[in-house]
Order: sequence, then structure tokens, then C-alpha cells
Amino acid sequence: MPQLLADFGFSQRTLTANNVLIPIAYYLMTRGVKDNYLTLLSEADDREKVRTWAVRSLVKAGVWGSGLDTLRRALRDVLAKEGKAALPLAQVEAAMVPLGKSLRFEEDELESLLESEYGHRGTFAILSLLYPGHDLRNEFHEDHVFPKSLFKRRSLSAAGLAPEQVESCMAQVNLLPNLQLLEGPFNVQKSAKLPHEWIKGQFPDEVARNAYAAKHDLGTIPADLVSFGTFFDARRARLAARLRKLLNLPLPPMPAAGSD
Repeated sequence: MPQLLADFGFSQRTLTANNVLIPIAYYLMTRGVKDNYLTLLSEADDREKVRTWAVRSLVKAGVWGSGLDTLRRALRDVLAKEGKAALPLAQVEAAMVPLGKSLRFEEDELESLLESEYGHRGTFAILSLLYPGHDLRNEFHEDHVFPKSLFKRRSLSAAGLAPEQVESCMAQVNLLPNLQLLEGPFNVQKSAKLPHEWIKGQFPDEVARNAYAAKHDLGTIPADLVSFGTFFDARRARLAARLRKLLNLPLPPMPAAGSD
């Protein structure tokens, strides 16, 4: 049922491994679901399990690389035995572990995800993992919170940034903390406006503005380019905390007392 992955927001461009479709199709066939599976409220939790597993497996490096025949057989066996009523998520993930396909993430992988770049094939999956509340049946774009077109060295210098800040901004503009999922029409309207200006014009009501900022995890949005670095660092910390929770990573150890 390719429509299910489309409902999760994936397209030919953003789906980084077509093989993820095979176990999902086998599971849906095993259960004998009908087309109304896509919309039934009673199946919402199960659809979310499927989405979570699919996205985590796409985000995790190496899952859909070598050894695919063995992986497919293992998943098929679990689903044939356990998948008659609902997706057996724990059993599916447990079956992947001895094959070297664990969906457990390590600290260095978290850091790597935070360095994901605009336009890379895996970035959409990471954003959809971070923000599951979007109705991705609509067309969504990877969008720069602060438009890339504003990030020219001359413009940044004219805005009052020191040379080292200019270089830092140029390095950060395409990274995950400056990216969001935005519906296509909004993305076109947003164009090259600063986010503070665009949001204020789009949502005159303060409650609506706050809701938009919360939905996209934007925090306090500066009105100029000078504070981009502060915005970037703060949002990176929030994304790290969100990913840590989604990927079941423990909190980093606290520095020892008296250490630098």
C-alpha cells in the first residue's frame, strides 16, 4: 500500500530506501487490511507505530544496506507469527538486533543527525521524525527558517556581524536547526522574508503566532540577522533534546563538580 508511505509524507525524492516498503506491505497483507485502514480512527495508533518504525529505520544508517534478504526473512517471520492484529513493534525491533540492524542510537549518531543538511535525501525523514503532528498528506517542503537567500557575506557584514560570525552563519544556514517542514503554499508565500516578519504578517493574532512557533519548535524568533547564531544554538539544543527522547537516548552525563 504505497499510499500509506505517501500519507507519511514520503515521495520518490524523500524515500531513501524503497526496501522499507516490503515489510510494511507484508504486514498489511498479513492483517488483510482494507483501504479504510488509511483513515480509520481505530487504526490511528497502529499507523503511528508503522510510521515510527519506518522513519527510525530510514534515519538509522545501515539498516537498508547489505544483508537485506536476511532482514526481510526475519521481519516476515515475526510478522507472520505476531502481526495478525497489530504491528508487533517490540518483536520487530528485537528481530533486527542480531542481524546488526538495531534501531538503538548512540550519542555520535545524534550529533550526526543534528548536522543533517538541506536537500540531502535523509533530512526529510529526520524532520518528519521530529515533528509527527503535521498532516503530511499535504505537500510539505524542507524550508529554511531564516531564508538562505539572505545569507550573503556582504549582507551579513552590513547587518553588523563580525567576520567570524559571518563565517559561522554561512556554515549553519543549511543545517537542521535552521530547517522546518512547511506546507508548499506557505513556503512560496514566505519567500525571502525574515521569519519574525513573515510570521507576524501571516498570523496577526499573538496566540496563533505562539502556536506556530511552538509547533515548529522555534522558541524566541529574533527580528534580525544579528541574532541568528543565538537562535541557531537554542534551537539546536531543543532539537537535540527532542531527538534524544524520540530515539530513547539517555541524558548526557553531567560534568563532574569542579571540572571546566
